[in-house]
Amino acid sequence: MEKKKTKPTIKLIASEAGVSLATVSNALNGKPGVNQETSKQVFAIAKKLGYFEHNSKSNNSMRLKEIRAIRVIKFRRHGLVVQDTPFFSELLNSIETESNIQGFELLFAQIYGKLPEDRRRMIQLLEDKNVANIILATEMCKEDLELIESAEAPFLLLDSYFRGSGINSVTINNYEAGYMAASHLIEKGHQQIGMINSSTGFNNMYYRWLGYKDALTHADLPIRKEWEVQVEPTIKGSYRDMLQWLSLNSTLPTAFFAANDMMAAGAVRALQERGLQVPDDVSIISMDNTPVCQAVNPSLSTIHVYKQELGSTAVRELLSIVQNPEPCHRLVEVGVRLIERSSVSSRV
Repeated sequence: MEKKKTKPTIKLIASEAGVSLATVSNALNGKPGVNQETSKQVFAIAKKLGYFEHNSKSNNSMRLKEIRAIRVIKFRRHGLVVQDTPFFSELLNSIETESNIQGFELLFAQIYGKLPEDRRRMIQLLEDKNVANIILATEMCKEDLELIESAEAPFLLLDSYFRGSGINSVTINNYEAGYMAASHLIEKGHQQIGMINSSTGFNNMYYRWLGYKDALTHADLPIRKEWEVQVEPTIKGSYRDMLQWLSLNSTLPTAFFAANDMMAAGAVRALQERGLQVPDDVSIISMDNTPVCQAVNPSLSTIHVYKQELGSTAVRELLSIVQNPEPCHRLVEVGVRLIERSSVSSRV
């Protein structure tokens, strides 16, 4: 008589690996606290025992049935970026549309990261295994990751990415955007190029700056720190901070890459108020392609972000994470494209 196969379980994996159940669980779910060697050992044993095949074939549909809703958690540190702007309105609408298509109710929660009670609440939200979460992480910083380390619920980060964290993320290809914007200015003949960036540091702006910097470096153009203007990432704040910068700097670049449309709009107003013509005296290219671009005179050349694709991809990736028991780090970067309008002059 054929011997009945033992069902592959976490307990069996732990026994063969000589580690605790918690270690196996953390390793298989991609949570921190397990060293690389142990993690490799756990995965090798799990694969040998057929753990992934056993779980995926029978449980994928059951896992989805256990999810009663999708929740968007809007994480705010300062609220200067995650606001009711056209960018985030379109992004959230696309999440809602895709959630409805997939047959899930959409819930919303707002967390203020600087409030201790809200930080505790976020940990509690992520304990509910029956709700899958999209964390709008634009304003998150590395120290906030401790809030999601013990998450029991499935989740991913949207609009941010933390290198080396192993956390599933869907974001814009911010590096490509910065590189594309600076390259466009270079192609137009500009050799003195600055950047208008957020005074409030967060990941997206860093990668945009990195792309801008590399484009200049590859073209053998100077990167001048005095031409990197730090402004509040709002129209009003950018206008105010740009005015102050202009009052202290008489030598200007011929072009700026502004890290989003809001900052660009404020900067254009400040330049014009100082008697400078855009684009004849100073060119500006921005990023996001929101309606602000065509409300400004001259209309802004910009890097278009596929906001609807960003939102719908986040929902589909989240549901894929729910179904797929084999943890792997997923980073999905949505591409961008150049939109030429009237704010960049040719120096060729």
